[in-house]
Amino acid sequence: MAEITRRAFTQEKLVTLLEKTVGRAWIPVSLFNDIGNAELGAIGSSTPVGMLFDPSTDEHIDTAWLVPKDYDVTKAASIYVYWSSADTNGTDCTWDIDYRATAAGDDIGVAVTNMTGGVDTDSSTADDLNIGPAISLPANTFGAVGEVLFMSLFRDVDASDDLATDATFYGIRIDYETSPSISTTARAEVTPLGMDQGNVVKLLESQVGQIWVPVSGLNDIGNATLVATGSSTPVGLTFDASTDEHADVTLKVPKDMDVGKAMNVYVYWSSVNTTAAKGVVWDADYTARALAEDIGVTVTNVSAGADIDSTTADDLNISPAIIIPAATFASTAELLFLSIFRDAGESADNVTDVASLYGIRIDYTTTPSISLTVPADITPIGMPQGDMVTLLSKSMGEIWYPIGSFSDIGAGTLAATGGVRAVGMTFDTSADEAVEINLVLPKIVDITQAMTLTVYWSSADTGAAETLQLDVDYIASAAADDVGDTVSNVTAALDVNLAGVDVLQTAEVITIPADALASNTEMLCVSLRRDVSADDLTSDASVYGVLLNYSVTPSISATL
Repeated sequence: MAEITRRAFTQEKLVTLLEKTVGRAWIPVSLFNDIGNAELGAIGSSTPVGMLFDPSTDEHIDTAWLVPKDYDVTKAASIYVYWSSADTNGTDCTWDIDYRATAAGDDIGVAVTNMTGGVDTDSSTADDLNIGPAISLPANTFGAVGEVLFMSLFRDVDASDDLATDATFYGIRIDYETSPSISTTARAEVTPLGMDQGNVVKLLESQVGQIWVPVSGLNDIGNATLVATGSSTPVGLTFDASTDEHADVTLKVPKDMDVGKAMNVYVYWSSVNTTAAKGVVWDADYTARALAEDIGVTVTNVSAGADIDSTTADDLNISPAIIIPAATFASTAELLFLSIFRDAGESADNVTDVASLYGIRIDYTTTPSISLTVPADITPIGMPQGDMVTLLSKSMGEIWYPIGSFSDIGAGTLAATGGVRAVGMTFDTSADEAVEINLVLPKIVDITQAMTLTVYWSSADTGAAETLQLDVDYIASAAADDVGDTVSNVTAALDVNLAGVDVLQTAEVITIPADALASNTEMLCVSLRRDVSADDLTSDASVYGVLLNYSVTPSISATL
């Protein structure tokens, strides 16, 4: 075993593990807000759904991104636009981004900064995937991690953009430098024998995990209204001062969460209020459900209490924590059905203007990578061989895609389930309805291994012997590949409905084969469809989200 010694771990490899790497974020088109500009359309006979930008007008779509905890704010980041067109002339398209980095207390409605991606020459083959040149987000754009980057992407139809057809946008990839897990300045903390005991403990012990759900990832079924703020890019859901309006999301409990610890939810919002000592009260209704449990049960309510607004119009506010108590979840296999609302009837909610919500941040405590009781398995000179191999060897990762992150172009219908605001996409019994999502997977995904998709759903049907058939059409596209090409189809085994109304269940596993992608920069387009000709479920099926399971590429080879 060349890289891990009996005593610990060689100095060079330990430094490599801790040093900076390139992080990656992917924001699909379905997580952008469109307030009357571009339109959703499907490409060819394939699955990809994109936003169409015409050649005559600078059309905008918008999103909000929380700067990740591992982002090195002193370094520049690169943003890449994934797009295609039906043009065959090899002409040019220009993509720009207007942006604003915003911390708590900053004015959201101020002038934006523009960054251009320059000219991207289209392929001369219709519907080939293009990955635009890097749009550089400068170093020190952010004062600290945890700020919100409001972005407005648009096609700059000036003289350098001579593409005569619509440009179809699928998503953006953000590559950024990460901060090291532990400072290794001058390698003073890493000894030839291994790593200082205290730093090993620091690396492995519990920390705070984080989930960001932008407003575009929340389901709104007829309550709040989507509008832009000021002269800037932010698009938010407006909650008025007279009615309890809701926005909803369904989340899978993170695999690395310590379910014995509380979860905190923070609301990012603003208003045009300028009167001192005025507040908005944000509440959450929630329920946690395991498989085979009834979704339509009474919810639990928790409140953040009054969040006192700034006296400057459009300043960003971050609410006090809405606390989901410890032991709410029995295991990390459960779903959290979460409904955020403005408690307009509460006396402490006395801002008379609408409140614009931009997203929610969820903080949770992670379980340690390796048990560190006393810490018996770490010696003063490092960590034993067996535990180091465990830390570095392959494991299973997972990504949860709530139904709000899928594009729906006329297929299913959003609706709440039972007595709880568990919002799902309903697939009816008469037609093969589908929803779509475009993905660029994290760098840590081992693309040589198969991936699995698990669909979480329920129905109002009580026929225990009835079945649901779910299929997936998918296509993986690299730059210059035809996104409108023939798709591959994978079919889950028939899923037998559980007895009882609105019981949470999972469909049979759908497998995306090993080597479906040639690299981690390819775009994987997935279309989830109910095949009504093959099932006999007599009621609508409500889908709440899809769990992607994948093998992780180890940080460093740990071959024994």
